[in-house]
Amino acid sequence: DIQILFDNLYPSLPQVQNGTLTGLCVTTTERSDLAKDLPTMRESAPELANFDVSSWFSVFLPKGVSPEVLSALNFQVKAMLERDDIKKQIAAMGARADYGTPEQFAAFVDSETKKFAGIIQKEG
Repeated sequence: DIQILFDNLYPSLPQVQNGTLTGLCVTTTERSDLAKDLPTMRESAPELANFDVSSWFSVFLPKGVSPEVLSALNFQVKAMLERDDIKKQIAAMGARADYGTPEQFAAFVDSETKKFAGIIQKEG
C-alpha cells in the first residue's frame, strides 16, 4: 500500500487513467501532452514556482575523448533523434527529444549538479 509516489509519467499513466492511482501533478515545467489534465507542480503551489525536476538520459564519454569522436557521436545522436519513428516513440512515452552541442550539454549537467547539490546541502 503506497501512500505517495514520484514516478516517471509513462509507467504510471495507465494506472492514473484507469483510476487505480490518483495523479496529482507533473514535476516538469509544462504539462504533458499525454496528461493535459494533470497540472504542473508550479501550478499547484505558488511556493513551488521554480520547481523543475525531470528525467533525462544521455550518453557520456570518458574525459579527454578526442574532439573528432565527440563531434561524430553528437552528429549521430542528433540524426537519430530527428528520425520520425524515434520522435514518435519518444512522444508516446510523454517525453521529448532535445539535443545541442557538447558544450551546451556540459553546461546543463553542471547546472543540474549544482541544483541538486544545493538541495542536498540545504536538507542535510
